[in-house]
Amino acid sequence: MSDDAVGFILTGLGRSSIPDRTEQLELARIIRAGLKPDASKAEQRAGDKARQRLVQGNSRLAVSIARAMARRLQHGSAMEFADLIQEAMIGLNTAALRFDPERGFTFSTYATWWCRQSCQRALETQSRTVRLPNSALTMLRRWRYRKPIDQSIAAFAEEHGYRVDLVVRTLDAAALTEVGSLDIRALNGDGASLLELLAVDGDDPLAGMDEASAVAELEALLPDEMALLSLAVVDGVNTTQLGALLDCSRSAAGKRLAMARERIALVAGEEARDLVATTMPATSPASMHEVLAEPAAVAA
Repeated sequence: MSDDAVGFILTGLGRSSIPDRTEQLELARIIRAGLKPDASKAEQRAGDKARQRLVQGNSRLAVSIARAMARRLQHGSAMEFADLIQEAMIGLNTAALRFDPERGFTFSTYATWWCRQSCQRALETQSRTVRLPNSALTMLRRWRYRKPIDQSIAAFAEEHGYRVDLVVRTLDAAALTEVGSLDIRALNGDGASLLELLAVDGDDPLAGMDEASAVAELEALLPDEMALLSLAVVDGVNTTQLGALLDCSRSAAGKRLAMARERIALVAGEEARDLVATTMPATSPASMHEVLAEPAAVAA
């Protein structure tokens, strides 16, 4: 939701007055009467109206709880403040349906717990791209919001009955699952997304990253062949010097360079010619295009 949606929600909060304790208890009794299995149509309609009145009259409470929980929203999270308000209102509606006026406590105390639970559950399940188990989320919540600043992992594990290795694995997993979106707004205040701020040449902003990762994959699969190409193109080593490094003749060095080109083309396809040339710029008269495309000329 946008800031305009939040403003619209906050503007509508003042239209309903806050019910006093006596009215809240009476509304709760009407709601419970309408929820009975043998309730008549009139009692059900009266219960729905009473629930709407109880929820609307306490909507300020839901917003205040959502505002307090908003500090847990991390930058780049899939949730926004308006989403937290919606979750708090869901918890408020649940509280209105479950509130028992005969137990002696106020509705606001009961509703606060439900609103917090609803917001907390949403933060744990919806704000993460990669979801963690509930047990891990419980541990992370204790670690982030209840642990003293100077408490060590061993002391934390002993206090809550966890194994130290389990705490370490959970913290590592939480760090690895912190996934951000390139579409989120950056912190510079101009409304630009992170993708728009990436300094990548070319029409496709992701092309540079794709090429770099593809070359890294080729270097992992064919380290010797990519090393030969790097010597020939980046370092400017000719076939005579390459033969001296490989302890072979100039002709044999050219053939090994040609074989390296063929293996790379076999693994990555013919498009590797342009790919490697883009990410490994030549500093010698012989360009990567020539090394990849004309192995016979190099061998000669």
